[in-house]
Amino acid sequence: MLKMNKIINSIVALSIVLALAGAVSAFGVSSPYWTGENPNPLNTYAGAVVVVPLNLQNKAGATEDVTAQVEIVAGSEIASLQKSQYLVAASSDVNVPLTITIPADAPLGTIYLVKVSTKTVTPGATGGVSMGVGATTSFNVIVGEKPATESAPNQYTAYLSLAIIIILALIIYFLLKRKK
Repeated sequence: MLKMNKIINSIVALSIVLALAGAVSAFGVSSPYWTGENPNPLNTYAGAVVVVPLNLQNKAGATEDVTAQVEIVAGSEIASLQKSQYLVAASSDVNVPLTITIPADAPLGTIYLVKVSTKTVTPGATGGVSMGVGATTSFNVIVGEKPATESAPNQYTAYLSLAIIIILALIIYFLLKRKK
């Protein structure tokens, strides 16, 4: 009897492992900015608009497409999404544009936390239990000084340069003609 219980328990355990093996998901999220031990914040300036590409991945042997629900959990005062659901085909990835808009009057040194939650969902499903995968990515946005921009040469500078070149060419021409 004891041996029979061990066999039944082994069969049940193996059945559970095999059933859960089909539920393995290869879904993930990556971002060019992050918090943590070695943070990589987004450094920008007041009045800036920056589009941060969040990369939804359905790789590593994925055999089915997934629908990802993306939601801003923190930082919605500066962050926005074009839409909330994205279809990610099996063995592929999708970039989600997260738009960061810094207020023009944001003081230097202001730090905003942006946190985005992503989870797989079953579109149109009602009731029942649905197992999905979730991930959260977060990063700081630091308001600094606006970088100095190089001013392009204006039209006046271009005309002045052209005039100098013509004058030098004429001087050289007359000097060479005079020597002959």
